[in-house]
Amino acid sequence: MRTPKAIVVCVMLLQLSYSNAQTFSFDHNSVSRSYIVHLPPSYSDSNSYPLIINMHGYGSDAIQEQFYAEMDAVADTANFIVVYPNGVSNSWNSGQTWSYNPGINDVTFISALIDTMAKNYSIDTLMVYACGMSNGGYMSYRLACELENKIAAIASVTGVMSDSVYNACQTDRPVPILHMHGTADPTVAYNGTFGNTAVETGIAWWVQNNNCPSTPDTTIIPDIDTLDGSTVEKYYYGPCDDSTEVVLFKIIGGEHTWPGVSYIIAVTNQDIDGSGEAWLFFKKHKLPYTPPPASSSDLTRRKEEIRVYPNPFTDIVTLMNIPKDIETFQLYDLLGKSLGSIKVETTNTKIQINLADIPRGTYLIKAVSKQYTYKSLLVKL
Repeated sequence: MRTPKAIVVCVMLLQLSYSNAQTFSFDHNSVSRSYIVHLPPSYSDSNSYPLIINMHGYGSDAIQEQFYAEMDAVADTANFIVVYPNGVSNSWNSGQTWSYNPGINDVTFISALIDTMAKNYSIDTLMVYACGMSNGGYMSYRLACELENKIAAIASVTGVMSDSVYNACQTDRPVPILHMHGTADPTVAYNGTFGNTAVETGIAWWVQNNNCPSTPDTTIIPDIDTLDGSTVEKYYYGPCDDSTEVVLFKIIGGEHTWPGVSYIIAVTNQDIDGSGEAWLFFKKHKLPYTPPPASSSDLTRRKEEIRVYPNPFTDIVTLMNIPKDIETFQLYDLLGKSLGSIKVETTNTKIQINLADIPRGTYLIKAVSKQYTYKSLLVKL
């Protein structure tokens, strides 16, 4: 087994003093909830960014998770935002048998956190992901079951589905799942214990739920570090419904640790990078886009609706069947910020708009006349 690297407390604190990471809080259900936000160095409000929610293990906290998982380094290179929330009393109400914080609704807290992040930062709300270590991994599974309308995909490191979540889980769509777990984990047993499903039992549930191929493609990961006391097998189930997938990294001999990290405790696999693998998995998956139903109070229907195509689009979007009394369209981001206007010649019932200069994300286009109000969401890929 590799000798753990010496970590000096003052060095830890220096490493956590990131200029692009700040701590915030808000009240949720009369409880003050705090979280750390890490922005990539190139962050700009003019762009739209994926968001990863990274949740700590039992007895840990957001600062320790930020330091331990080393996800900030991946975020800085791949250009996404990481938020590290704090659980109440250093734990998450993840449905585990021993009921951490049974009076705390962490599902609605994470939902409120996503809303808060989308309000304060330029977030691609179709690319919001959850991951976590141990108790945070359990919580990720609960979010996959109960918040799949906001969470595009999840990754769990050393955390399984509790029996209560396993038995109650229902989803309205397939959810992409990534799991990393050591076979020698002494804290969360790979083969399950009372109240906790075995890793492969949970994987089988999601394989069935997502309508994946029942037989996985198996890859033996190269044993790059022969001194780390472990090896890795990758089991890939896919493609599944809606282009989802279920992936298991089975770490043979691995213990209760996050693979690839510098701070080594017990048997920590170094053949894969846990945070890097999570991002490579996440970036392939987005929430399915479903336009919200129009409200009769603010949208007057006509026999010839204005048509928008293609939607989602890349650079050029076309508007057809434009009423003659509409002279201007306004474009907004989802925070209500105006991005400019598009004029329409009164003789035109069809126009093409070049939106190559705006970043990918979701926008609102609106036009108002004396007789007609038109609104539509545009999704740029």
